[in-house]
Amino acid sequence: MKRALFALLLVVVPVVALAQPEILWSRFFGTASDDFAYSLCPTADSGYALAGVTYAGGVDAWLIRTDWNGDSLWSRRYGGTGNQYCYSVDQCADGGYVMCGYTEPYNTGPRDMWVARANADGDTLWSRKFGENGENGDGAWSAHELPDGGFIVAGSSQVSGFWFIRTNAQGDSIWSRANGDPDPWGCYEAQMTTNGGFIMVGSNFRLIRLNAFGDSLWSRTYGNGLDRCMSGKQTMDGGFVLAGFMGLAREFAIVRTDSSGELLWMRTYHMGGFDACWDVYETADGGFALAGTTTIGGWENLFAAVFLKVSAIGDSLWSIIYDGPSDDGFMSVYQAVDGGYVLAGFSSSGSSSDRDVWLLKTLPDPILAADDPFIPHPTTFTLSNYPNPFNPTTEIEFELSRNGLVSLKVYDLLGREVAEFFNGMQTAGRHRVTFDGTGLASGVYLYRLVAGERTETRKMVLIR
Repeated sequence: MKRALFALLLVVVPVVALAQPEILWSRFFGTASDDFAYSLCPTADSGYALAGVTYAGGVDAWLIRTDWNGDSLWSRRYGGTGNQYCYSVDQCADGGYVMCGYTEPYNTGPRDMWVARANADGDTLWSRKFGENGENGDGAWSAHELPDGGFIVAGSSQVSGFWFIRTNAQGDSIWSRANGDPDPWGCYEAQMTTNGGFIMVGSNFRLIRLNAFGDSLWSRTYGNGLDRCMSGKQTMDGGFVLAGFMGLAREFAIVRTDSSGELLWMRTYHMGGFDACWDVYETADGGFALAGTTTIGGWENLFAAVFLKVSAIGDSLWSIIYDGPSDDGFMSVYQAVDGGYVLAGFSSSGSSSDRDVWLLKTLPDPILAADDPFIPHPTTFTLSNYPNPFNPTTEIEFELSRNGLVSLKVYDLLGREVAEFFNGMQTAGRHRVTFDGTGLASGVYLYRLVAGERTETRKMVLIR
């Protein structure tokens, strides 16, 4: 594994005369072959987890764990008898990780969805495959933990199109849903919403709203057959944001809706060549950060990494193209609690000509620092309760680093909701509520806090 600092050619696409954030540090992680990071998630100790693929000695899924400064703590490879790809990682309540992608035999058959659970050190706890045996196979693009310790997995199927699987804590399927025409892209992101349901987004900028049992409530389509939505999330006001690329020109695109899926606005942005936006993140000022790639001059040229910031109504504020001597790209973006940005992807600007995993951190956003400075906190939010065990009451306390849409609920081990304290906008700072277990049976209960894109789940024990 290698790590290097570097200097890239920085191309600023002029949009509005606003200052852009400067690079604080940059890290590379690579082998003697090509390596890519497709997913980034912050960890509870203010570090980061990166998931992707390494091509060294075969094709294996790769998980890298870093500290807050981007320095490697450990890395793990996950492979089998064929090729294994990882496109998503999320930290679980116990400090471990859930990953997903697909696995395929060496030239002997179609690919299958792959979902795996690892402990806090990256050691495999279990691994599962799901497949429908389509001609080109199946893939998983998103996996997240649920309050009961189970998981939602979303992806694509050549047979069923959008494919959504609900598992238990051991990765065994409880139910699955298919919604859409057969499509190799299918559903690229699925998330639990603050009211306990789900959303699915994917091909043709399609947004599907489901209830807690996976039944479709409504579906909206904002694009056409040429368009791909690669990232979608619930926003702080309860609406939704979708991002990807549209049209033959392959321009960055973002769609903003209300909570019912009604279109509020849509924007496209030409970044210089054939553009692809891979991730969107709602920023503390209500705007959006977009990460992706472009090819200056056409497909025959190398990739350049693109980082774009837009306002709450989609107006471009600034855009930056990081164009090194060879391929570069951003696949995931996250805003840290200091107001800076963390981006992950790939670059060949390190110490070899091969593509390496690339992790970059910027200084605080000058726009945000001027208008809405951050109050430093060790993580995006904290969550705890005392006493634990308790009888019959306990105090649940959480702290937010910024205003936003917050949901705080209590569940039993079967995933049934037993109490709801918040489901709406809350201010930054410390909050405390009392949970009264009178009338409930003794046992373990889960309390779950959702604030923006971050989710924390904790256990508490009621003893009679």
